Amino acid sequence: MRQNYKLILLVLVISLTGSIQASFKSLSAVSAISKGYAITADHIGLEALYKNPAGLDSLTQTTISTTHGSFFDNFLQATSFGIGLPLFDNYTLGILIPIYKVSNIPKTIEISGRGVQTDTFEDLQGAAIVGISGTFLNPAIHLGFSGSYYTHQLDTHHATGFGLDAGIIIDTSFGTIGASVQDIGGTKLNWDTQTTEIIPQITHIGLTVDLPILDKLLTDASFEKDKKTTYSLGIEKQLAPEFSLLAGINHLEEKAEFTLGAQLTIDHIQVNYAYSGHEELGTCHKIGLQFQL
Repeated sequence: MRQNYKLILLVLVISLTGSIQASFKSLSAVSAISKGYAITADHIGLEALYKNPAGLDSLTQTTISTTHGSFFDNFLQATSFGIGLPLFDNYTLGILIPIYKVSNIPKTIEISGRGVQTDTFEDLQGAAIVGISGTFLNPAIHLGFSGSYYTHQLDTHHATGFGLDAGIIIDTSFGTIGASVQDIGGTKLNWDTQTTEIIPQITHIGLTVDLPILDKLLTDASFEKDKKTTYSLGIEKQLAPEFSLLAGINHLEEKAEFTLGAQLTIDHIQVNYAYSGHEELGTCHKIGLQFQL
């Protein structure tokens, strides 16, 4: 029963608070999480749609991706499917569908002052993200825009909403500078209970530099109105042409979350793995596959 109460608390925290509701998408990320989610100034490909659509530009071939993560003794599962398509004149199109599901949540009623379980229900969230990036000025500036259609099913209640993101990455002689705005103006989720939930606007800035020992050092800062600024840090080291190690720290300013990961590329197949620790979710393992056609 104690585990059930912890699970109920987890669902309430993740599902019913707007600032976290928007970030459910990142639970499906693998490479991004490995780097502490410090990807605002990273040409990362499809996972750029989680934070800065300008980073889509690194895709040079048609790419299909899928990821899966299991948390909290498999009560919570996060999956994603995506496709990236290079277009004419230095443009790239990306489509990403992250899905988040919590199963077997106890439904209880009070009888004689005690909670009695009568059934279970699910919390299901999803999004369809469509983004495009373009490279300009040979090739110093990268601009990206994306639209997200949100859907949220909590027991018998349902909500939908639509959000817009925009971002920029600038290549310089010392590295890359990135900035993005997510859920511009705040995204409204309209529930069938005639209530509205607001996903607040978040602004990110980032810097990625190349170092002699570490191939990449990535830093990010995120700003949300009336909340503390959050910081993250990531590193990437290529040990062989086919193999890289990744690591990061998320929420540097308070409860730091450490992440580790690896990336293996064999011909046109890339395998990504991420490990992270979370105060509520515990140990999390994620795996991702990318296929270049």
